[in-house]
Amino acid sequence: MAVLALHRHEQKEDYSYLYWFLVAVAYKVPWTAISSLLGQFSHQFQQPRILLYLNLAYFMPSVPALLIHSSIQERLERRYGLPKAALLRFMIGLGSLTPLSLLMPYFCSSPQLLLSATAAVGVLYSIAFGTSYQLVTHFTPACTVALTTGFVSCGVVVLLADLAIKRGPYYTQTGLNRLFAVVAAQTAIGLLAAIIVLRRHWKRLTAAGAAGSADLVAAAAAGAGNGKVGRSVSGRVIIGLPRIGSSSSSSNGRMLLR
Repeated sequence: MAVLALHRHEQKEDYSYLYWFLVAVAYKVPWTAISSLLGQFSHQFQQPRILLYLNLAYFMPSVPALLIHSSIQERLERRYGLPKAALLRFMIGLGSLTPLSLLMPYFCSSPQLLLSATAAVGVLYSIAFGTSYQLVTHFTPACTVALTTGFVSCGVVVLLADLAIKRGPYYTQTGLNRLFAVVAAQTAIGLLAAIIVLRRHWKRLTAAGAAGSADLVAAAAAGAGNGKVGRSVSGRVIIGLPRIGSSSSSSNGRMLLR
């Protein structure tokens, strides 16, 4: 698998941005696939307002889920540490989206089941979304760009699957099974990418989480070891940036490349 091959390859450069791209595609592609079937659902259920109902089902539960997520993430990080807490949230978000995507064709049999499943997709999406954007701030700006690019690129995955699978104006049941199997595979790849990027930077992320407390700033800098961990002007540890030389930074505040 390409993700595993990339993980095993000895790298002189940090390719974390590729993993973040896959993570963003993974948590967005289920909703993209669902919304691409609006014409089919409108015809199947004879309900022209299905677009409104699907959007309400998807977005309304995700807002309180994001608020709850943001309110408990600090407690999780204090208890488990930043990387372990992030891994837990990714396992809940992306890990649950994979089986839910596989079951989605069976939820398309009635509007009630479809809307319930869509609401669950929205909640799980919000968990993965919030985790990724909170965690990527500890990486270089290229990773933030890659995350945003993946977020808006998931339509390509659905479009290619649509061109390869659909025959005629609407999907058959077999076609739906195949479409959401592709979606489930993409969410599983995204989860694997999240696990890899966390494992690759586990110690550095632990240091980044510890740096939020004033009494652990020195320990976090020492724990970075020889890894390429730098400090932003706000004090946040940024993975992929070189560290600031303590003696020179005190005099001129410039970043010194090793």
